[in-house]
Amino acid sequence: MSAWHGPRGALSGDGRSDRRVGDGRYTVYLIGIALAGLALASYDYNLLVLAIPDIARELDLSATLVGSLIFFIAAAQLVVTLMVGYALDIVGRRRMWMLCLCAAALFTGLTYLVETFWQLVLVRTLASSFAQAEFPISSASGKRRRAPR
Repeated sequence: MSAWHGPRGALSGDGRSDRRVGDGRYTVYLIGIALAGLALASYDYNLLVLAIPDIARELDLSATLVGSLIFFIAAAQLVVTLMVGYALDIVGRRRMWMLCLCAAALFTGLTYLVETFWQLVLVRTLASSFAQAEFPISSASGKRRRAPR
């Protein structure tokens, strides 16, 4: 019987699987973390949507500027997720995952300090982008831990 000699977490040379591959609890753990990250990112985005009327009133934003804010956030999510995907291979999944979590938390907290529209665009764009980029990293980590069939 031939064993696949692939990346870490794959089958070992004698056909036995690495603990992380064979342990179903670890896979459930990774899936749970990925789903929790997605839930928190969605929660963050939903809170922004609920706060938009108050933010618009506080910063005296027109409907056009509010629409632009949402556009900038959505466009940046695409760009940052692609850049994070590229950086996964260079830096590693764990480091990028922690970077995304810390950046999302930092920029979400900085939202409190904004005073102009462009500060809001910058902070919310980075916060939402890094929050949304966390989910593909978690998903990729979970898929990598499973042995090929």
